Order: sequence, then structure tokens, then C-alpha cells
Amino acid sequence: MKSDPNFPKLPSVSELLQHPAVEKVVERVNQSTIAQRATGFLTELQTGWREASEDATMPSLSQIAERLAQRLMGRSDHMTPAINATGVICSTRWQMPMADCAVQEQLRLAGEFFERTGLQEQACALLCDLTGAESAWVVHSYQFATRLVQETTADLAEYAGLVDPKEYGYLPVCTLSSRLQAGANLIVCDGAGLLGGPGCGILLGHEKQVEALRHHAWADSAAADALQLVALIATLAVYRRPDQVAHQIPVWQLLSTPQDNLKQRCHRMATLIAEGPSVSEAVPISAQSTWFASDSMQLAGPAWAIQLKPANLTIEHFVRNLEKTLPRVVVRVEDDVVWIDLRSVFPRWDQPLIEAFLNA
Repeated sequence: MKSDPNFPKLPSVSELLQHPAVEKVVERVNQSTIAQRATGFLTELQTGWREASEDATMPSLSQIAERLAQRLMGRSDHMTPAINATGVICSTRWQMPMADCAVQEQLRLAGEFFERTGLQEQACALLCDLTGAESAWVVHSYQFATRLVQETTADLAEYAGLVDPKEYGYLPVCTLSSRLQAGANLIVCDGAGLLGGPGCGILLGHEKQVEALRHHAWADSAAADALQLVALIATLAVYRRPDQVAHQIPVWQLLSTPQDNLKQRCHRMATLIAEGPSVSEAVPISAQSTWFASDSMQLAGPAWAIQLKPANLTIEHFVRNLEKTLPRVVVRVEDDVVWIDLRSVFPRWDQPLIEAFLNA
């Protein structure tokens, strides 16, 4: 238990409500709900920190604000966010997080009337500008896009984006630009792959091929939703400033994280998690693990992870407990060992992840 003289000063609720992470939620939640859900938040945070180990560190202002934002949004009966500690960033299992600018643009417009006119043209112009394609078309899903091209020759590149993971020490995944330069006439990709945007189908390439698809018998039912388009436009705009991609696009935030950073976080978290009553050991380890898993290919890369064994529970029971936390914690299990792979964990989730294991 920590003594009062050493207890750091917490931000006030009013300070937290002015934080950007909370402001965007406050705009969408009525005042009575805010008052109800914010009540006791700081007291609970203070109590939890007092009861933590002596080595535990108080979350940063941004981390506290993120937790308050989650609390104000409330718990959904249909879907809850998860801390993905599997190390796998790209796969059919996960919906890739979108950039804050894309989410905010959807929030800004979703509750208001706004005109759809020109959104498709704007998105396609950005795609052509960034890839060198002659023409582009955005449809509502990757699956539908693949159906449209069944009777023609197309490069099905579901996860291809505008940046090659090779830049950050991983095995290469050809970018959309490099595929076009290599001679592809028509490419189909998913906006939610390494592009880091909303889930949608993107067709791009030579004008003749793309325009022929625009006149397909199914074209009228293929249109991308307006909110998909505004999120895609916001995401693509980030790529016009290459120095901002690794800071603003979540998939590239994760893939660009230096191994030394992962190592440092891994050692710190392993020390704290090992103090939990339900953990017998927590060992930081450097590893090669899968970060990309599609139906046709798996790619592995360097990572830092914590190998963990529960003290008094079976692996199955321990993992079930983690999936009942809020947010849910999803881990990898190999050879009767729980793996916490930090490659797929955003730093803002470090403290909630530690707390989940201390309470599992």
C-alpha cells in the first residue's frame, strides 16, 4: 500500500473532460450519462493504484483520459473492444483499427445531414495520385470486389497498401504502386488491410479495365457507403505526408515500433505481471512470431513477448478469465504456455493489460 505523501496528483474530472480523447465522446453522450458514468472514476483509479505493487507507475494523462472515454461510452451488449496480445496484426480475425482522423471524420458527419456528392470521385483521385493508377473505384466490400472481377484477370492483393513492411525489418509485401509498376492491369485490395482504412473493396489499374467494371450488371449494388468513403479519404490524406504515416495509421504505428521499445516495455510488464497471485512465472523473450496471416500466406517477424504460466488455474481457465475482462484480453497459447506478444499491443493498453493479469 502506498503512503499519501508519495501519491501523485491526479488530474481533475474537468481536466479530463477537456482532453481530446474524451472531448470527442462528450460530444456524443448526454450530460446525465456523463455525470452517472464519471462518478467515482478518479476514486476507483486512486484506490486501484494504492493497492498495486510498489513498482507500479501511475498511468499518464492520456492513458487516464482513454480509460474515462471508454467508461463514458459504456459497455455494449453486442461487441466489446479487445486488447490483441497475439502478435498477429493482419488477419481475417481482426478488424483493423482506423486512424483517429478517420474515426473523427465519421463521428463528425454520422450524426448530421451531409451530401454524398463527390465523395467517390475524391477517394478515387487520391488513390490514383498515391499509386500511379489510371483509374480507381471503391465498392462496399473486398468480397464483393472479388466477385466483380471473376470473369477477368486481376491481381487479388487483399492486404496490399502504400507502404512495404520491409521498411521496418519485416518480409516484404508488395505495395499497390509496385504491383502496378510490375505490370498489373487491375488490382483488388481491401481498404482495411495494410492501407489501414475502413473495410471496403478497392479496384484500381488501367482505365479500360476499371471503367468496364463500373458498367457491370451489379454496379448499382456495389456502391461504397458514404461513411466508408469519408474514412477512406481521411486515411489516404495522411499518406500525402509520409512522415506522419507511422504516427497516425494504427497498423504502421505497430509495425514501426522499434524492437528496443518493445524489449523495454516487455521487461517492465513481465516484472509487474509476475507479482500477480495467479501467475507462477512471467519471462520476457525475443522471438520470431506471425504478424500476418491470410488464407494463402503467413509471415513472421521479430517481436518481444512475455511467456507466462498460471499458478493455480489451468491454461484454459486462465485464458477464459482474460476474455471476460473489460476490455477483453486475447492471447496466444503455444505448448501450454501463454504468450503476450507486444507487437500487436498499443502502448496505451500496457497498464490495462497488466491489471488484467493481476486480476485474472
